Amino acid sequence: MATEKTTTLADNDIGKVTAIPQGASLALIDSQGTVTKIDAEKLMEIFRKSIKIGVTNLLIDSHKEKAGNYGLGQYKLRKKMTEGKQYVMTVEGEIGNGKDDAYQVWNETGEVPLFICHRSSDGIYKGSFVATQSMANATALNIHVMPSSVQSRCVIHAAKLEESNIATGWTPAPEDLIGGGNSQTFKELQATIFATSPRKAQTKRHHRSKISHFTHCLN
Repeated sequence: MATEKTTTLADNDIGKVTAIPQGASLALIDSQGTVTKIDAEKLMEIFRKSIKIGVTNLLIDSHKEKAGNYGLGQYKLRKKMTEGKQYVMTVEGEIGNGKDDAYQVWNETGEVPLFICHRSSDGIYKGSFVATQSMANATALNIHVMPSSVQSRCVIHAAKLEESNIATGWTPAPEDLIGGGNSQTFKELQATIFATSPRKAQTKRHHRSKISHFTHCLN
């Protein structure tokens, strides 16, 4: 009969785990001290299924810089959000002194508040949410920085909205790459993507791969 071997890991040891032994089980302990054992591979599968990583940027012309003291401008949606779906928006920019350290997102008329992007790291702001009916009705997003009474310049360098619960790096919307809407030409977009931006510059080879992929990503 196999002998059960139990190992307890301290918080600073978790990062040292590089593989889970075959047939291993994990003990989950709730706040009442109740222990529940679950197969490690099954738990990992639950985690994998809970992660949804988006790719397509739902904002048109999201690479164009926007600036102002209060209202910074509007981004048109390539398609409406779906009520009940998970989304995440990333804004790259700087907020002026005296302002709330967050970008507020409103509907196309600027009358209905939708969600807020809070500071995630230096120059990066993120907002994760499940779309409500009012969000699903929006055809464009207006960006504001409060309070309106404070005159302090705020800037957005780029923005990305994706159907996901994990934010990914900025990419253009498919329409921007194939010349739809009010986008730049494909050649100009290539130059924009290749150039050093608020995001760390990456190799041209990598960006060409991304451009090729997103040209065909129209869903």
